[in-house]
Amino acid sequence: LVDQGLSDIYSQEYLNEPIDAGDRTFKWDWLQQEFIEDDLKFKALNRYIMIDVADSKKDGADFTAVVVIDWDSENNWFIQYAKRYKVNSPEKIDLILELWQNWKPNKIGVEKKSFEDEIKPWLKIKSTETGVFPVVEELESGGKNKEARISGALQGRFEAGKIWFKKDALDDQRLLRSELYDFPRSKNDDLSDALAYGEQIGYRPMGKSKAQMTQTEKDFYE
Repeated sequence: LVDQGLSDIYSQEYLNEPIDAGDRTFKWDWLQQEFIEDDLKFKALNRYIMIDVADSKKDGADFTAVVVIDWDSENNWFIQYAKRYKVNSPEKIDLILELWQNWKPNKIGVEKKSFEDEIKPWLKIKSTETGVFPVVEELESGGKNKEARISGALQGRFEAGKIWFKKDALDDQRLLRSELYDFPRSKNDDLSDALAYGEQIGYRPMGKSKAQMTQTEKDFYE
């Protein structure tokens, strides 16, 4: 993880807007909670994969970001995997099938902008060819811009100590932490956006998804 000094230098030199430590949306200490697999051994868990899809794989385009979380009965999120990809449309379908087979989640959520035209029809064809049928649903923005969606879904959870990073992870979790620490002025926010969608797609074991909640229950959590 980029340390505080390097992160501030990045913000100042590349974005010309250094962020005071007290003004950060995601505090340094909130991003230090880590787990190991043995911590999850006796927990009931629901697993979800969220994908923030890029429009292309050209240089300068956003990344396609993937985050895998395990959600326990006490409302903790354990980040099992976070990775940025540069993939074209056919490769996105292959990636979804690969993630489904490797991680065996309850379901996969894909950001709306690419779902109906790019993902849904081609996934149906590819599933018929391969015999692999992942449960994939569309993720909605909820009428919020990206900054509001990320802070709304994640700030309270991090402050309450409910989001954990995998210790010694070899994927892009260090980049995810850097994105969050420099939010909303980080160079990239694709992984943060993917993580934020966890609130929409999932729920704890024996719990309810937002779609299943009454309006009173939704108001309580918001």
